[in-house]
Amino acid sequence: MPSIRKITVNPKATVVEDRSVGATGQRESVVEVKGLMCNSLCVARVRRNLLRLPVVDAAEFQESPDRFVVRYRSTKGEGELFTRAAESAVVAPGVRRFLESMSDQARRHR
Repeated sequence: MPSIRKITVNPKATVVEDRSVGATGQRESVVEVKGLMCNSLCVARVRRNLLRLPVVDAAEFQESPDRFVVRYRSTKGEGELFTRAAESAVVAPGVRRFLESMSDQARRHR
């Protein structure tokens, strides 16, 4: 579930499932995105980036866990394309990498 506390997490997208959808020539991927901070801006930005890809027909968000179901036209999996699109939509990536490293250092010094 998206949360502002995830500001210290450098987001990471992973394709956790990819399958053919019947005899339609379509495929479906489930892309999990760790580190989403909000249900409005963050989710909308990732969804918009996925929908901009020429092979994508639909992208729907499932809140628990933070996953996008992506329906697309292709003869092969497009996992790398989807993960790059999701990760490039992240708000303030440089700040988040910095905060993640500071958070890691603080945990090590406890």
